[in-house]
Amino acid sequence: MQSPPSKLLIVRLSAIGDVVMTTGLLNPLRAAYPNCEISWLIDESIADLLSENPSVHLIKWPKRHWQQLWRDRHWSRLFKEVRAFRRSLKDAKFDWVIDAQGLLKSALLARFTSANRRIGFAGKEGNDYLMTEVLERQQGKQIGSEYRGLLSYLGLNPQHYRMALPSAVETQSHTAALRARLFAGSNYICLAPFTTRAQKHWPHSYWLQLLAWLSQHNGWPCLILGGPGDRDLAEQLTRQQANTYHLCGHTNLLQSSELIRTCRLLVGVDTGLTHMAVAHGVPLVALFGSTRPYLQTYQDNARILYDNRSCSPCRRHPVCDGRFDCMHELTPHRVSVAIEELLNESSAS
Repeated sequence: MQSPPSKLLIVRLSAIGDVVMTTGLLNPLRAAYPNCEISWLIDESIADLLSENPSVHLIKWPKRHWQQLWRDRHWSRLFKEVRAFRRSLKDAKFDWVIDAQGLLKSALLARFTSANRRIGFAGKEGNDYLMTEVLERQQGKQIGSEYRGLLSYLGLNPQHYRMALPSAVETQSHTAALRARLFAGSNYICLAPFTTRAQKHWPHSYWLQLLAWLSQHNGWPCLILGGPGDRDLAEQLTRQQANTYHLCGHTNLLQSSELIRTCRLLVGVDTGLTHMAVAHGVPLVALFGSTRPYLQTYQDNARILYDNRSCSPCRRHPVCDGRFDCMHELTPHRVSVAIEELLNESSAS
């Protein structure tokens, strides 16, 4: 029988949605090992998402800096910095490492620690050989199925899986000021339209139709969230529909999370911001086509719109010649019906 860890490291470097889902491990681990110091190794570019979580100590991976050193051919400096980073991980003397990513890069960083117990998901990049224990990812209908499976593997109750994105008073005060400036205390609806893959996008014209319907239906303002690279598309939507605002590139991830926590409802595609709504228990309409990260959440106020087509989920390998029929078939009418159901249920409760 394994002795409980005194120092444990979670390695989940990216992406945003997966980091959000991995937070569901923290409370069960903390409950099972109350005297354990839990750290998290994360890409520094998204570390602010967990920066105010008191349950975990963050170790930031300087990926972009290392990439710049490589591009500039500062290889001697890069080697020294990688070696120093490796030494710092080893000197931390972790007992256990959980590689919640399951890639070669995350497994290498886990191996840097020299921890006696290194648990990771099976992969196709050779990462298995750097682990002491490997488990298959569970693919289920519930959100976070693979992480629930990991909890079961550790002998913990998967029913205790709960995502959490706490924020401190300063972040809450900052977003409260934004809400007061934009909405003057009114309810508002969040939209998360943007992703990194075209096959996950909902058509631009559909977003415009939905915004027009929302304006006529209840008149609540809408807030579009995203990153700096989404600003141009967000401005196109706000220009064409009154009472619609965007903060793309103007908030960090934790501030966006806090704005989602206080919204009336979120409509989003398969992106990290959408999963934040589940973490906060916010009414949600999620639009999944080429991906199907989950069909069930642990809350009643969510509607997952997804059609089980013969070609779906195709994930990164579309076979529709760029038509993305799965997303086009999720019509604005279907979305508006789901929104009405959620708002009616919320009003009745």
